[in-house]
Amino acid sequence: MKKLLPGLLIAALLALHAASVLAQTATPQPVVVRAVLFWQAGCPHCEETLAQTIPPLREKYGTQLELLLVEVVSADDILTLYDVSAAYGLSKEQTGVPLVLIGERALVGSDQVRDELPALIESHLAKGGTDWPTAAALQEFLPA
Repeated sequence: MKKLLPGLLIAALLALHAASVLAQTATPQPVVVRAVLFWQAGCPHCEETLAQTIPPLREKYGTQLELLLVEVVSADDILTLYDVSAAYGLSKEQTGVPLVLIGERALVGSDQVRDELPALIESHLAKGGTDWPTAAALQEFLPA
């Protein structure tokens, strides 16, 4: 009986491990692309992006697209926008709203967002998704 008990214990542990592996492969995690959109009330380019570009993308990708909207309201928000933009290699003169951060790319202006964001989403989905941008100044806005 003493020799049988360790063998049964090992068999039980192997069965639990196999069940865990099967459970993980049976319920694959959805591929998600996460991006951040800086915008400002009263900005016609932002309003165009929010009304015309983003809704069809949300409809097409559903839960595969997580888009965090960050409204630029105060002077501190503008400084944060500049800090985040600098992390993406943009000068203050190159920075504006709407600004979309996705992966390693920053898209500035409604034209660039409209023209390039759909292909970037597709590209990131094909590569297994992307997490939130990592710029230090952005971390206070990101979900925990």
